[in-house]
Amino acid sequence: MLRPLQIGLPIVILIAVAFVVAMNTVSFTSPYFMWVIVGYVVLFPAALAFTIIGTIRSAKRVMVGGDPALKETGERTMATVVAARRLNMTMRLGGGPRMQMFQVRLKPDNHTPEISTTKTAGPLVGAPEAGDRVPLYLDRDNAKNFFVDWAQSSGAQRVDAGSDIGQIVSQLQAAAAKIGVDAAAAGQTGTARHEAPVETFDAGGDGLEGRARIEGLKPYPDGTYDLDLYVTPRGKSSYRVAARVPVPAGAGLLERGQMLKVRIDPDIASRVEIVWD
Repeated sequence: MLRPLQIGLPIVILIAVAFVVAMNTVSFTSPYFMWVIVGYVVLFPAALAFTIIGTIRSAKRVMVGGDPALKETGERTMATVVAARRLNMTMRLGGGPRMQMFQVRLKPDNHTPEISTTKTAGPLVGAPEAGDRVPLYLDRDNAKNFFVDWAQSSGAQRVDAGSDIGQIVSQLQAAAAKIGVDAAAAGQTGTARHEAPVETFDAGGDGLEGRARIEGLKPYPDGTYDLDLYVTPRGKSSYRVAARVPVPAGAGLLERGQMLKVRIDPDIASRVEIVWD
């Protein structure tokens, strides 16, 4: 977790204790007395600086999920939260809010060993729970180096409903989502409204051609995704729909912002079929 603190703090204490013992055992006339003073003046500030700087850097890495550079160079896979345990400690950097810390165990999909890491969560959102799905980027050369993209976790927008503010936020989020879907459907068909589909539309090669951008997604262990899609039929206005989509094995991992080819039911605009290349 905060390894520099775990290593550096005992060293700082050891140097301080050694200095006190030396000052009580080495006489002023001893040729070693000056070495004791010089050693303490050099080693104590160095160990203290290492501990402070290393702990701050480690804390920042914890808050962002690891080494962000691996998002460009690492091996990407999905991982499932096996267990999440709230720690009896919090973290606060600068003037930001105080963050609760969690010990989290992750099981990667690519059969690598489980990963134990630490996650911070704000006062209302972001607390991990068992079963959450999250993108994971692994260092191919160092198994201990990884990046967990908590911002794309299936539980990233979870609100702590145990507080009054959390309940209000949950209600507002649900109302905003409903208004967004209804407004998009009404804009496509005048006054008509379409409910979000549970399954995708099987066009069988027919239907209107179009493209869809993934605005939000939630993966499941069976390979299906709940997708929030911004659909643009050819020659028509865009709108948003939600769909549960089975993803073929060779299609790879879906990402927010990804563009997909779709076919749309000409009779029910909210029914779409994804065309996998």
